[in-house]
Amino acid sequence: MKQFKNDFHLFEGERIIVPESWRRLQKLTEKWGGVFMVIGGVSSGKSTFVKFLASSFLNRDKKIAIIDADIGQSWIGPPTTVSAILLPMEEKIINFMRPNFMEFFGALSPSVNLNGYLLSVKKIFERVKKENPFAIIVDTTGLISGNEGLNLKLKKAEILSPTMITVFKKNGEIDPIVNALIDKKFNVYVLNSPKETRERSMNQRKEYREQAFRKYFEGAKVLRLKTEDNFDINTLVGILDDEGRTLALGIVLGQEKNEIFIYTPLEEIKQPFFLKKSHLKISLEGREV
Repeated sequence: MKQFKNDFHLFEGERIIVPESWRRLQKLTEKWGGVFMVIGGVSSGKSTFVKFLASSFLNRDKKIAIIDADIGQSWIGPPTTVSAILLPMEEKIINFMRPNFMEFFGALSPSVNLNGYLLSVKKIFERVKKENPFAIIVDTTGLISGNEGLNLKLKKAEILSPTMITVFKKNGEIDPIVNALIDKKFNVYVLNSPKETRERSMNQRKEYREQAFRKYFEGAKVLRLKTEDNFDINTLVGILDDEGRTLALGIVLGQEKNEIFIYTPLEEIKQPFFLKKSHLKISLEGREV
């Protein structure tokens, strides 16, 4: 295996070991463009491959988009959201918790509402397509087990109509998904998960979410908003415009009569809005409570 040093600012300073199988697959995509969906279980190497594939396009001066649909371990937008970033950006500075597009799902697993999650993915995908990127790379959740995982991946593939689906395999658990995708005539490539991939414990995954929330809410302020609904303190909410597009996330600090106090990175709201409740309560330090 060879060292891959990415000289693009998005992954500046990061070094990864790139298997030859990744390089062979990357060469296949050099002239394709289109939609590239990446599937795998938890800690399978999905996100690292997404970064590698994105870098290969960017190093050829291609405009791309990355959609982060892994709502529990998000790395482009905050947890509970499906988010997307367009690259390259004129300012050449990436703030990972400030994506170009964000859809607030409001939970850490698609299992809470599969159809609602798929709708969030579809909305982000439709917005990204309007930007006409050369390639759209989609990172997915690690939910692959049982009929739920199978149906989720099949329906997501139907929404995306991907040019290529890369599947990361650690054991036989993902085989039913691979077989079903092939039966549906999708272009599927199977890669073994790198041996170097580290399994994250539940506590490590929770700590990662806390760090992501803290980063997202850096520099946040308190907004006083009108509402007729009741919210519990510490409830994570989405602030949506009148077309249902997510403007920002917020944490409920308190409520008086028909006014609510929201801790949010949003500077102000000059347009009609509504608040979407989540299944999660977090502290101002990003801890789940």
